[in-house]
Amino acid sequence: MKSAFFAVNKPRGISSAMVTNKVKWLYRQTGQKVKVGNMGTLDVDASGVLVIALEKATRMFQYYSVMPKTYETIIKFGVETDTLDSTGTVLKTSEKIPSIKELNECLSSFIGAQMQLPPKYSAKKINGERAYNIMRNNLDVDFELKPKEIKIYDIKLIEQVDEESFKFEIICSTGTYIRSIARDIAKYNTTYGITTSIIRTKSSIFTLEHALNFETLNIDDINKNLCSLNEVVLFDVIKLSKEDNRKLLNGIKLETDFKTGFYYIMVEDELTMLVESANNKLNIVLNLEEKING
Repeated sequence: MKSAFFAVNKPRGISSAMVTNKVKWLYRQTGQKVKVGNMGTLDVDASGVLVIALEKATRMFQYYSVMPKTYETIIKFGVETDTLDSTGTVLKTSEKIPSIKELNECLSSFIGAQMQLPPKYSAKKINGERAYNIMRNNLDVDFELKPKEIKIYDIKLIEQVDEESFKFEIICSTGTYIRSIARDIAKYNTTYGITTSIIRTKSSIFTLEHALNFETLNIDDINKNLCSLNEVVLFDVIKLSKEDNRKLLNGIKLETDFKTGFYYIMVEDELTMLVESANNKLNIVLNLEEKING
C-alpha cells in the first residue's frame, strides 16, 4: 500500500474520526490493514474537504499544516451560545446587528498573524481530556484555554443572507477556529455572533468539487483519486542512484551543495524518502520505503 492522500466531503453531523474509521474499514474488507489519518480535523457541525492520509503520508502533517485552508461560513449576529454555533445553549443576546458597511470596514483588522482564543467546546486537551467532553458531560474540571497564534490570510464578506446573518469567505492557517472568528468579529462590532454554517471548500490542492462523497465512498474511487506526497506537500526533488540511496538508508550522510531545506529523494521515478539538507549534508527525515531493491 503506497503512502498517499485523497479528500472526502465530510457531511455535517459526523466526526472526522468517523470518516477515517470508514476508510480503515473499507481497506480491511480487502484484507489490508492501512494506517489512516486526517490532515486537519473538522468540527462535527462543519462540513467540506477533509484530507485523508494513508500510511506514511500520515507523518507529513507538520509539513502539510503550513498550507492555508479556505472556508465559507455564515455568521448570525445578535446571539451567543456556549458552543459559539447554532447547536449550543443561548447565553447572551443583543439587538445590535452590524451593517454591511460596518463589517467591510472591520475585516481588514482580522487579517494577519494573531493570538486566537479557542472555543471551550473544542478538541483541545485538558489533562488528557478533550475540552468538549468536559463541557458536554459537565465534568467537575475548571479550566481556561490559552490563546494560540493563528494567521488569517484573507477574509471577505460575500453576501447578506437575512436580516441577522452574513456569509463570509475565510482563508486561514491550520488551527484556526472559525467559530472564534465569528465571536471576535461580533465583539469588534459590540454585539454577539455565532456560526450557523461552516464549509471547508479548499485544503492544499483539494477542493470541494473533487472531494469524494462520504456516503458512497468505496475502495475503487479512493484508489482512482490518490495523490502522491509530492503532489500535495511541495518540496524540490533530488534524483539519486540506487547506490547513493542505499548509503543514506545505511546512515551515511551524503555531501551536497543544495541549499538548506527539505527535499524528496527520487530513485527511478519513485519517491524513497524525505531528507533535510543542512551543513552541506543530506539527512533522512522520513523513509518512504521499507526496502530498496537492486
